[in-house]
Amino acid sequence: LPGAKAVQLTSRTARCFARRITGQKETDKTNNDMKNLLLIIICTLFSFTARAYDAYLGGIYYNLNKNDKTASVTYYYKYTGRVVIPESVTYDKETYSVTSIGNYAFTNCNDLTSISIPNSVTSIGVCAFENCTGLNSISIPSSVTYIGGLAFSNTGWYNSQPDGLLYLDKCLIGY
Repeated sequence: LPGAKAVQLTSRTARCFARRITGQKETDKTNNDMKNLLLIIICTLFSFTARAYDAYLGGIYYNLNKNDKTASVTYYYKYTGRVVIPESVTYDKETYSVTSIGNYAFTNCNDLTSISIPNSVTSIGVCAFENCTGLNSISIPSSVTYIGGLAFSNTGWYNSQPDGLLYLDKCLIGY
């Protein structure tokens, strides 16, 4: 243009000029930068492999309580066939009593066919066996005093029970 001065644009000036042309505000750019930073942080955090168990012994995953030397069976999506939970496990030269089956421990393990629970177990967590459609045989001892909601929902065993109240020893598990 006649009479126009030549101006060297810095990258910041160019960004501001581009925002003026497109109508984008400086705060939009700041918000986008913050969103990108947050996305990078989230991706970085989730890129680390998280371990949701303390020990893998005899084909079963456990969370261990080092204070009271107890173990809880924990979630693994590929338990199959017949699973026999032992009364105790030894890990790093310490023996732990298996006292519980954790929430969601066997959820969606469709190829699980039978489960044997030892006398040391006193609780079965929420949804512990939910959707284990192949689970037709369950051995639960009288030591179990707590069974979480939907623990056996949609298992072959549960679905084969007659309508009405369903008790396992002293625990009401369905109606």
